[in-house]
Amino acid sequence: MTDAGQINDLFVSLETNLRRFPREVMSETVQRIEGRTPVLTGNLKAGWIGEKTKDGFLISNIATNEQGQHYASYIEHGTEKMRAQPMIAPTLLEMDQITKVAAERSGLKT
Repeated sequence: MTDAGQINDLFVSLETNLRRFPREVMSETVQRIEGRTPVLTGNLKAGWIGEKTKDGFLISNIATNEQGQHYASYIEHGTEKMRAQPMIAPTLLEMDQITKVAAERSGLKT
């Protein structure tokens, strides 16, 4: 038989694991985007950041070119002179895998 202390410990553990889960999703997503990021100078790959928000998280890139323009979207979508090299879109298609990895890292069973 389980006593009240053990039940409380289970709830505390579950709460901790649930809080860890969004951070793990963000971390795995950023890692996969970085892995797909083409490297010329390394600024774009190093520029990926994840930030916790009220509703979850935001992933963005802080890299700029010589003119101070953010250029991740030009790489992702391409331009009339450059083919697209998607980093974000293919990663989002792997969200099922990402959430499974995050659940395992968070101590949640899948």
